Amino acid sequence: MNFHKSAFLIVFLLFIPVSFVTYPAPGNPPMGEIYKSGKIELIPELIITRDSLPDNVNIKCFTAFSLWKGNLYISDTDGCSINMLSETGQYIKTFGRKGKGPSDLYLPYRMVCWGDRLTVWENGNMRFSVFDAGGNYINSFSPKYRGSVISFKSLDDGSIIVERELRGMVKGEFQQYFGLELFTIDLKYIKDLYTRPIFNRTYSKKYMRSFIRPFSAEISWDVLPGNKIVIGDGGNYQLEIHDMKKGKIKTFSHPYTSEKVTAADKELFFSSIIISTPDGRITKGAYDLLRKNTEFPQYKPAFKRIHTDCEGNILVFNYGKMDKGDSPNLAKEFDAFDSNGNFISHVSIISKEPIPIFSLYSANGGVFWTTKEYEDTDNSIVKYSVKYNDKKKVLKNAH
Repeated sequence: MNFHKSAFLIVFLLFIPVSFVTYPAPGNPPMGEIYKSGKIELIPELIITRDSLPDNVNIKCFTAFSLWKGNLYISDTDGCSINMLSETGQYIKTFGRKGKGPSDLYLPYRMVCWGDRLTVWENGNMRFSVFDAGGNYINSFSPKYRGSVISFKSLDDGSIIVERELRGMVKGEFQQYFGLELFTIDLKYIKDLYTRPIFNRTYSKKYMRSFIRPFSAEISWDVLPGNKIVIGDGGNYQLEIHDMKKGKIKTFSHPYTSEKVTAADKELFFSSIIISTPDGRITKGAYDLLRKNTEFPQYKPAFKRIHTDCEGNILVFNYGKMDKGDSPNLAKEFDAFDSNGNFISHVSIISKEPIPIFSLYSANGGVFWTTKEYEDTDNSIVKYSVKYNDKKKVLKNAH
């Protein structure tokens, strides 16, 4: 990768000061009311790139980010560190270094903020490490291995839900499982919440390895107010709301149209693959072994992913009809439900640039954040303000 020098390049396309307090801000309608219009426009307000960095800072990879106490925390998996910026993108400090000891980080992958602590999952050390808002180390915890940690999120009371994926050979057959586990804020295991077999990879006995299965139906989830979560099965558009004490309290579904996986979809998948070699070279496109051993389903799933917004509304991102060159990771439309699963509206997204959904985050103040890739600067973090159809008003950020 080519990295640029000097200080962080912060591009303000529309300057609206942000502070992360309870939404809606005075004068703003609830997000649920905005969704009823059937259309929202996302406007880039702030872009944080690696075009220029302080001489002593080299963020190699924007793996994940969290907004907490008015600051932005960015995990750098390759650099084995956490970088702290102001909410307007000004660099503050870096903490963590590669290692296995206390306060060290090895391949930090995901993180979550709650109360007075920042909890980081390290893929390299297979542990959670906890820091305060200033980056000071508190403690670490290595849970019992139950599969790879994919993500984790905090509930209203600070308890943590961990998403895992377990795959391997069982009695000569390749099996995969999705699971959610509940932990206390101190990372003590409480119980399993949800387990389901999945089929997003295929296994080759000839090559003794698995291959990704594009457009497979995935299990997606997010947190809701009141210590609840929503879980969705992309295979049949069935969603469940779970209470941490009562268990599953509601199931709901929604009509959808199955879209075929086309030859263009397959070629787009292969051409979008990026491979990094040990000597630092980056190549695009799938190699022959991957092309010959990748299986595609006949139809795409009912939806790509579930997110909840700052009010607890449930946003189900659909596949819909993909234009030529569209990536499955881009958001163009979604079905909106309230936090009880009642349908609000189908909503189209208007944006000059495609919106990646896998890292999409809805912050207080009616703004959305996501990580985004640019060919000339690798990936960046972008904040979007929301323009809606009531005479094209832009939501005011709360002060």
